[in-house]
Amino acid sequence: MTAREPTRHPSVAGSIFSNTLFSGITHDLPNLPKEVVAALRQSVGALALVPQEFKDSVIAIYVSAIDSALITIVPWAGVAALMTLLIKNYSLLERSAMKTMMDQEGGKEEEGKAKREEAV
Repeated sequence: MTAREPTRHPSVAGSIFSNTLFSGITHDLPNLPKEVVAALRQSVGALALVPQEFKDSVIAIYVSAIDSALITIVPWAGVAALMTLLIKNYSLLERSAMKTMMDQEGGKEEEGKAKREEAV
């Protein structure tokens, strides 16, 4: 029985990172071996497989890909922060006090109802 590989759900930023990395490597480093390019798409650990003459360029492309991914995240974080301003402020203390009052009033109504039923 083989182990089942976990399902991956790439985010938008992850897709941008992957596409930027792949296009940068294939465009800027056409002489890089295809096996190394495939390994770099899978894991940053494959950086150890990169020949020394390409290593600085590959690292620069990785940094550029990370920058591209983060640039997409920052505006959405700003939108999320602005959306928090639209959330109404509910006081838990006031809600708790109101619930206590309603419970007490509900108890009085039940007592009154019981007395009315006894009178009948």
